Amino acid sequence: GMALLLNFIGCLSVLFGGFLTLTVDTSSYTTFCILAIGGGVYIYVAVGECLPRAQQVQKNATDKVISLVSFVMGVIPIGLVLLNHGHCDAH
Repeated sequence: GMALLLNFIGCLSVLFGGFLTLTVDTSSYTTFCILAIGGGVYIYVAVGECLPRAQQVQKNATDKVISLVSFVMGVIPIGLVLLNHGHCDAH
């Protein structure tokens, strides 16, 4: 019950941050910093939580290749989105 409550409070902080971002006029630099911090959180979770678990279940070279291909298939769409992003353009 306590974990569920704390998770709910954490989710509310995301809603508060989104509301704050939409209501306050921010500069490109501020947007960049917010995106960098958010990206760092995802990298931390991937390296700290997901990678060790993925390595535990890899039994042979085929599993490692499948894991690498899955990673690349996740990275390519993110890279394609970043090719034509518009928030850093000069106004």
